[in-house]
Amino acid sequence: MDRINPSKTSRTRRAAAELMLQDEQHRTANELSSALAALKLTVRDHEEGSLPFVESAIKRLEGFVAVRRILASPEERGCDIVECLRDLAIAMEQGRSIPGGIALTTCTLTVRVVPDLARTILNLAHEMLTNAMKHGSGAHEILLSIRFTRRSVLLRCENSSQACGIGRKGGGGLRIMRALCRTRGGAFSYSSGEDGFHVLARLPRLPRPDV
Repeated sequence: MDRINPSKTSRTRRAAAELMLQDEQHRTANELSSALAALKLTVRDHEEGSLPFVESAIKRLEGFVAVRRILASPEERGCDIVECLRDLAIAMEQGRSIPGGIALTTCTLTVRVVPDLARTILNLAHEMLTNAMKHGSGAHEILLSIRFTRRSVLLRCENSSQACGIGRKGGGGLRIMRALCRTRGGAFSYSSGEDGFHVLARLPRLPRPDV
């Protein structure tokens, strides 16, 4: 893992924050536009079969709200990162058509981390799942896994469907993930192609919470 340079870390944090804010604004607009489009279609048609579109739009908006609350306040769950990731995956599936669904795998049921690390892990997981949903295709499930060693946290996301739409440098989501890892002196890698979409983040686990 990279040696942390305070000055470089500060610049990287600012760059990551700006990217995340810009991306969040786009996502907010896109989510609301999609939900509103479904509602407008229902109002226009007034057909019997329109109720599922309304229900889907409501669930999607509820999931959108739930995701933001999880990302903003991991302390509400005692910074149990496994519980937070499980709730995040459930919230991100709400109102969306993901044929294979999202599966979370972990080697332990409960792991508490310091709040700052919890936020980094959650933001990384959110970006990973968003990219996997956006660039994957087919009926394969999206697999999110987290593993812990004495010194590291390893977060991985895979979609074995054929991936598309990601260039060599990647989009905004990949830049955000790379910047998030750098701010904590971690490492980030990804691959995208015929064998699917794969991302891996390795972060220092220390300091640990006093619990």
